[in-house]
Amino acid sequence: MRTLPNTITTQKNKISTPGSWLVCIDIAYPSLTASPHTHYRFVNNIEDVVLDGNTYAKWAFGLGQVKESIKGELPRITLSLYDVNLTMKTTLQNNDGWSGREVSVRRVYVALDGTITDTDIIHYFTILSTVWNDSDNTVNFTIGVSTPLSRRFPRNRYVSTICRHRFKGGFCRYTAPDVSITSDLIEFITGSSYNTIWDGGGGLITNLFRSLPGEWIEPTNLITNGDFEIVPTGATRGWVGNNPTGWSTFGTNNTTVRQMIRTNSVRNIVYHYEGKGDKAAGIYQRITVPTGAFDFYVSCWARGIGSIFYISTSDNLNKSTSQVWKPRDYIRRGNSSTSWVKLDYTIPRSYIPANNILYISLSGDSDREGYFDDVSMYSVDDVAPFTRYSLNRDTGFVVSGSDSNDGLFIADSYHALSENYVRVSLEGYKGRSFIAEPAGNNVTLSLGFTDCDHSLEDCRQRDNSHRYGGSPGVAGGLYG
Repeated sequence: MRTLPNTITTQKNKISTPGSWLVCIDIAYPSLTASPHTHYRFVNNIEDVVLDGNTYAKWAFGLGQVKESIKGELPRITLSLYDVNLTMKTTLQNNDGWSGREVSVRRVYVALDGTITDTDIIHYFTILSTVWNDSDNTVNFTIGVSTPLSRRFPRNRYVSTICRHRFKGGFCRYTAPDVSITSDLIEFITGSSYNTIWDGGGGLITNLFRSLPGEWIEPTNLITNGDFEIVPTGATRGWVGNNPTGWSTFGTNNTTVRQMIRTNSVRNIVYHYEGKGDKAAGIYQRITVPTGAFDFYVSCWARGIGSIFYISTSDNLNKSTSQVWKPRDYIRRGNSSTSWVKLDYTIPRSYIPANNILYISLSGDSDREGYFDDVSMYSVDDVAPFTRYSLNRDTGFVVSGSDSNDGLFIADSYHALSENYVRVSLEGYKGRSFIAEPAGNNVTLSLGFTDCDHSLEDCRQRDNSHRYGGSPGVAGGLYG
């Protein structure tokens, strides 16, 4: 049992005292002994109290009775802090309710003149659990002495079908993309095969979904892989290695550089050419033009004075073969070393040879660089090139600000996106409904997921299954 100072014993034994007895609470984060650490100090008083140079904030709280016994029982009491202004709630949420933090409970005596006498009555506890009560804005801490006998062993419990990690916590580490779009032209359209969210102002790809893995596509484009999104890994120098999918090489000069890079591009990936003294070297594609009475539009984005976009009726691509139409009509050249320009040409149907075959090539001048992207060829009756974007996987996004459709929806990767619409899975996320709604509200679409049911399916949908917290070795787990 503790021995009290004589002065305190005298005050304690009096029927009444002119001063007051105060309880000082000191909660240390991460602990009293760790450095550095943050203190949260409170005193059950109507004004702040300074003790040992530290300020204890006036606060309303309740504390259960601290008992000592000889029976070997572990002390466990309740500390209730009243947080009427909700000043502590966010801090508690961000710090796991201060669970496991250390608490000191100290009793002092304050005389009428404000003199504080330390009673040497101090108890040290650990926060064992935290419960927030919304009805009266109270946080209830269960504090006591931790013991290995009260801890779970082994520390982690594995369940095959449930991830044990807290969503977006340190082990989960899922982070939603910080991308959103807001418009008052967004409407919700129901359908028999899919539901549609339509944005009359456009920008769904450019301002929202373009940040996700996917490919720009054009269903009517006669060029294979004209956006170079399908590429071999790594850079290739000389004519050794793989070609961009759908393209072939011509020329034999091994000093020429050709690379697939992810910089200076219109979309994402570009073809880079560096002549190194060789004009007659590059990549090309053989195109079979559909029969018909329509003309064709050919275009390419280029950067660099050395970039040459070349259209030919022959596979002899050294620019010496006579063509059906006059020279300089079929060669387009970049005119800037720093800016992207669009090289385009409309090919009249009368210029197309009888075998309906054309060759598109990308090359450059001696010792000059060229960059190419978005090569396309299509009938002039078709839509503009590369106006659709195909997501690599189903993707979640959150709707807010609508009358009836706030919540999470899944963008269906089976259907390509446009700047104006995204197709939404009919079944909805976890069975939620999709309700037809006209434009008018200021609606926001935000990428990412706001919750998780801790199943492996949800983890995969968030592309986070490598951090799944269920057991990987039993049936139903990641490898089960």
